Amino acid sequence: MKTVPRTHIEGLRKSDPITLSVLAQDLVSKPLVGIDPRSLADLFSLADEDSLPIELKRDLIKFRDQMLREIADLPDGHVLVEWLDDVLGMAADRIPEVLRVAILSRFEDHGLRPGTKEKLDLVSAHFDATAAVAAEITQPPVRVVQKGPNVLSPEERKKRRAATGRTRTPRVEKDPERARWIKADLTERLSNYGGTGLKQSMLVAGAKHRAPWEDVKDVEVLTVLRQLEKSGKVRKSVNRWSLTGAW
Repeated sequence: MKTVPRTHIEGLRKSDPITLSVLAQDLVSKPLVGIDPRSLADLFSLADEDSLPIELKRDLIKFRDQMLREIADLPDGHVLVEWLDDVLGMAADRIPEVLRVAILSRFEDHGLRPGTKEKLDLVSAHFDATAAVAAEITQPPVRVVQKGPNVLSPEERKKRRAATGRTRTPRVEKDPERARWIKADLTERLSNYGGTGLKQSMLVAGAKHRAPWEDVKDVEVLTVLRQLEKSGKVRKSVNRWSLTGAW
């Protein structure tokens, strides 16, 4: 019986780099047994993509290396057999060559149980039936905004507000529920990264992606971050945020 829930995120293989960076955060810190093999295969495929941001590609390669070690260490018996069952339940074209080699290398284990060998034979046949398909990275479309004669630029709007003494109030200062949700999300995310913390851009993008509202703005998340910093709960260093006392 499986006792560890396995996380799966659909759409990794066709995400744009920014969305992928956010989605991958929820997976790369998990152990092998905590990740659905479909997501594992997707991240393995993406680790070979040269079009990804340097930092994301580095994290995916590091993650892949760790997973290869954990695959080799899966104990023979029901744990390995159940995991192989999940692999058999996937479309074979989703499984990249490096993952196939790692799985089939378990044939070389000394004293492998007969039931495990039979399962590996089925997995091998599953792989032979279909070749792997590479991941597809979607580049976000370039937005071109046509400025009409009465549309002010951001700089012009700032000057007008300064001249009139008006300031813009972030939405979170008007909506306590919204602020509480963002605060909880930020602290939960940072609790997974210890003293290394998380880049501000990733932290903000992640909060916006997971929020139950579609109109969350960067300024709202940054406002809550500054409130947490002022209260001594988080700290910022070189554009990375971490929980106070987590280093």
